[in-house]
Amino acid sequence: MAQKNSNVVSLDNVTVMYKSSNIPVLKNISFSIDKGMFVVITGPNASGKTTLARLLTGLIPGFYDAVVDGDVEVLNVNPIERQEELVGKIGYLSQEPFSQILTPFVFEEVAFPLILRGVTDGKYIKYRVEAVLEALGGKYLLERSTFELSGGEVVRVVLASNIVGEPELLVLDEPTAFLDIEGIKDLYSSLALLKKKGLTIIVATHRPEDFNGLIDLEIRLRGGAIEYIGEPRVEESKTWSFHEVLNNLKVKENMFSDCKSEPFIKIAGLSYSYPRGGFRLKNISLCINESEKTLVIGPNGSGKTTFLKVLSGVYSPQKGVVHKNGRAIYIPQDPRLFFTYENPYKELKNHGIPDEQIDEISRNLGFKEFLYKPIHTLSYGTLRKIAVSVGIYGDYDIVLLDEPSAGVDKESLKELVALMCSTDKNIIVSTNDPDLIVSLVKCFDKIILFNKGVLEGIYYVS
Repeated sequence: MAQKNSNVVSLDNVTVMYKSSNIPVLKNISFSIDKGMFVVITGPNASGKTTLARLLTGLIPGFYDAVVDGDVEVLNVNPIERQEELVGKIGYLSQEPFSQILTPFVFEEVAFPLILRGVTDGKYIKYRVEAVLEALGGKYLLERSTFELSGGEVVRVVLASNIVGEPELLVLDEPTAFLDIEGIKDLYSSLALLKKKGLTIIVATHRPEDFNGLIDLEIRLRGGAIEYIGEPRVEESKTWSFHEVLNNLKVKENMFSDCKSEPFIKIAGLSYSYPRGGFRLKNISLCINESEKTLVIGPNGSGKTTFLKVLSGVYSPQKGVVHKNGRAIYIPQDPRLFFTYENPYKELKNHGIPDEQIDEISRNLGFKEFLYKPIHTLSYGTLRKIAVSVGIYGDYDIVLLDEPSAGVDKESLKELVALMCSTDKNIIVSTNDPDLIVSLVKCFDKIILFNKGVLEGIYYVS
């Protein structure tokens, strides 16, 4: 064990097992992190990255019931035994940022950590909140309700609330999963500044290339064990704009939809707005023919999620008409919000999928061993596969997928793409992920580009 005060984080022979399972999620983990280091934790889905992040922040066993063997020190404190001493010292962005929102308004949400610390100077609070949000490209959200935010906007707000109090350690779990390209650039700039100021930063990610130039150490996990620890081995990052993506795909623009006489989905004059956030959709008209597969792209806050929710019936259009010939299912950005049963088998079964098909699906997609495991113990990638399987194989005609690649490793992404391409159902996918767009365009028919609630273009794949 490292000497006291020499490290910000020190783990010695640590094993973690959730009490709802009899299989260790982390096995004999040992490493140390010095002050001011920028560390990425990489590895495939279900390798233990999120569990490690939870352990470092004291959420294990404080919130997630688990048995921990070995020695853990964070900021010279054992987070398992003395978690209260770390309050305010660690900033944490989880894979489920939606679950971290505590207040109804953005300003209150970001200011909350300062208020908890007893800061009473209103001018200082306002200055700090505005400065942090501006650095993350989210100053325009100041007057918004937290109930009206897109996934990328939620990430900006939760990040801001974790940075505003100037913690000593920042732990981020898949921070770029819901961000558009501009959001990733803003995040990079903010983290670079924090690193320069000496903050220790740990990022669990499938996309370490988003942090090229900042990384001091890579810890790669596989099967709950350390596979590699050392200098980063990271691919070159890709930062395309949406228009560059479209140009690279050689799609053809056509603002006039080729509606058949009876389209499967017809939208005419659709508008939708939130009470405090202005219009999210403005006079949208388009049609989607039977069995067509459609990509919906655009920056954070452009209206993609709102569009899917209106199509699914979660929201009712305030103006205009939405007509669809079939039963729709909406699978949200956070897959944990989708599940209503305690394990994958019951979820699949209660959506009308027979046992033989459940067995085949789970074997083909690599989640058979998790069929009877509690939902809360499963990785994001595994939950994505199960949720998409419900849409594809359940009794639905229209499958609406919101950011299905968020938090998914490259192998799982290939499996999800194959699954989406294999069906004749109407699939509508909302995404900011250039890799997913490039993969899906091989079997999709059209791309819809939103910007600030306006339908900016309809592109037909050549």
